[in-house]
Amino acid sequence: MSREEELVAFFVQRCGGDGNLGRTRLMKLVYLADYEARRFVGRPISGARYVWHFFGPWDPRLTTWIHRLKDAAVLEESAVAYPSGKQGFLYTPGAKQAPQSFKPVEVEVLSYVCRQYSRVELVELLDDVVYQTEPMLHAQKKKAKEKPLEMNIADNLKAGELTVSLEELLERRRQMRTRDCLSHADAMIALEQKLRHLDAAA
Repeated sequence: MSREEELVAFFVQRCGGDGNLGRTRLMKLVYLADYEARRFVGRPISGARYVWHFFGPWDPRLTTWIHRLKDAAVLEESAVAYPSGKQGFLYTPGAKQAPQSFKPVEVEVLSYVCRQYSRVELVELLDDVVYQTEPMLHAQKKKAKEKPLEMNIADNLKAGELTVSLEELLERRRQMRTRDCLSHADAMIALEQKLRHLDAAA
């Protein structure tokens, strides 16, 4: 299973339970995952290649990823008729769980995107979020419709705001949860004992 298929499966399994996850929103969640990963970690999660299409970032391979996941019973696709008369598709989790090879920092980014954007009204998601990202602002300025988005301009935009890397912050949190590190009180006791030992040796 490709990383892109894993990404689609993640969002369908985590955000598609209410039966309101359409193809446009699904593509934008994948885009935002790569965008946020670039901003905080300096690299994308997937190898998706985005162009500015009708409703913002789009990778035409999305339909291929969906069909493969549908054939693997990871997701279910149902057709829906919109009031405009156009036909669309909605996605819900299938009978099988997709394997995942995401690193902890990637899971954190994906979970954030799902929490933050999966239930935002689609028009708001497009106008106020997706179209305001740096790659899309740059594309609009250049009038680069149907051209590849320059995703690398988002690399490490937020990393400088952290005193340590996001990976290190997550590792520290993991250590605290599993008690692989000293509490503040225990660290102070250990420091005091070390100072006494040094004083005695002097």
